[in-house]
Amino acid sequence: MIAASESTALISEALALAQAEMQNPKRDRTVTVRTKTGGTYSFPYATLGAIIECVRKPLTKNGLSFTQMLVAHEGGFRLCTRLMHASGEWIESVAPLLIGPEGGNQAFGSALTYMRRYALTAALGLAADEDDDGNAGEGNEARVSERATNGYPQSAPQSSPQAQTRTEAVKNKLAPPSEKPIAMVSPDQVKDIYDLAGRLALVKGAFSAVVRAQNKRGVSDVRDLNYIEASQLLDHLKMRLNLATSPRDERDDELAVEEPV
Repeated sequence: MIAASESTALISEALALAQAEMQNPKRDRTVTVRTKTGGTYSFPYATLGAIIECVRKPLTKNGLSFTQMLVAHEGGFRLCTRLMHASGEWIESVAPLLIGPEGGNQAFGSALTYMRRYALTAALGLAADEDDDGNAGEGNEARVSERATNGYPQSAPQSSPQAQTRTEAVKNKLAPPSEKPIAMVSPDQVKDIYDLAGRLALVKGAFSAVVRAQNKRGVSDVRDLNYIEASQLLDHLKMRLNLATSPRDERDDELAVEEPV
């Protein structure tokens, strides 16, 4: 859901000035994706800390600030990202916080950080991830590396299957213990995605195009998405549904009980 103050003239002008001073954040981590054929490819992304470091000064200089708050909703949570101006004007978006099937505090924290990254960069018009159009193979596992990068993707070597097997064995031994696999799309996610597509009256061709546009690998079949990609697709579909069915100035009652993170 997207909402705003009655007037947005001053915040719009200030945001335009701030964006003129912003540069895309430094991509200081990498994600390695393992494809179904056994190959790998990597692309860099910016951590939440790098994003905040990038935007803090331009926002402050132009009288802008932001908050990201958890909102209790139907037994779960939503993330409310609000941009505020010194005049009192504001713009905000609210998106559901989706937790993976493994659950637990660690999964909650990971989902929160992930959503904060995407919500903040979307609100400010920044790109925190490397475009990955050249690696459209459908992968079945991704690993997040804590090693810093210089902002360049690490391409997988093109070699024989035997050489790839040996290379992967060495990588697995040398991989830092912090690397964790990303699960595939869950049955509940698949059900929710198709339900939202039906409510939006998306025909098969249009639906496939939406799915493909919402993931960097160009995957058009929902069942081949990983958990994070499916979460992002759900966020997109829910936002489209909210925009299609709610007046711009309508806000949920639960925003009154928001608590800062």
